[in-house]
Amino acid sequence: MLKPYQKKIIELMIRQEFLLAKLYTLFTEQFPEQGEIWDDLAKDEKKHAGWLNQFYDAGEKGLILFDEGKIKTYTMNSYIEHLMGILARAENQELTQSQAITFALDLERSLIEKNAFTHFDSTSEKTRSILKRLTIETENHIKKVQSLRS
Repeated sequence: MLKPYQKKIIELMIRQEFLLAKLYTLFTEQFPEQGEIWDDLAKDEKKHAGWLNQFYDAGEKGLILFDEGKIKTYTMNSYIEHLMGILARAENQELTQSQAITFALDLERSLIEKNAFTHFDSTSEKTRSILKRLTIETENHIKKVQSLRS
């Protein structure tokens, strides 16, 4: 069973994934020459949010453990506020392609640095496989965004 603060952290992680998907969808529209990559990233973020939702449900049933470690609600809220600021600028078409790439790299790297997806654990091999994919896909996002610089 998840504790209330753990529920809040996972809810914020889900929100963060949906906001990233929204941002990348905007980049798909604004930078059509790179649209396929941005669209792939947006789809991945929606998929990640779905997985986190499943982990939330599994945590409620005691099927998965969540140890938030150093992740706190205030740090998640700060990340989301920063992300929403970038999103607002993107909605107003205030970002250049170069800025979009830089922001995307920073956002993805911060997910890796805070080990966002390593705080879950399960005896289920399927769940562990999904957790590993989350980390690998986020690392791949960094590579995909870096490829946009060339």
